[in-house]
Amino acid sequence: MAVEHDSHDKLESPALSARPFALGAVFLLSFVIVAMVGLWLVFLPNSSRHFHLPSEPQSGPKLQADPSVERDRVLAEQRKRLDGYQWIDRKDGVFSIPIDRAIAIIAGKGANAYAPIIPPAGNQQQGDVR
Repeated sequence: MAVEHDSHDKLESPALSARPFALGAVFLLSFVIVAMVGLWLVFLPNSSRHFHLPSEPQSGPKLQADPSVERDRVLAEQRKRLDGYQWIDRKDGVFSIPIDRAIAIIAGKGANAYAPIIPPAGNQQQGDVR
């Protein structure tokens, strides 16, 4: 019992001292004031040199007067590409066909629509002639 009694005497009081908190608040307040004064001394004198109004008023952003015209032009260009024949690469013989014709060709092939057009070189059997 005597050992427990001695340990209670060595514990600190639950009451907190206000002095460390007050010193911390004073330090924080003084730091903020010094920082604000320092920033004021650095930036205020220099601000008048770098700030100037433009001699001519700036025009606003360049906007389209009628965006639907641009949209119609783009859609017409895309429709022309989808509905017409054109070469993609003449050297390799690659060209595009109208989308409706391509859909009809794929649909006409049925279940083999996505089978390879030309089988890979190593896969041909001896009796297979195409």
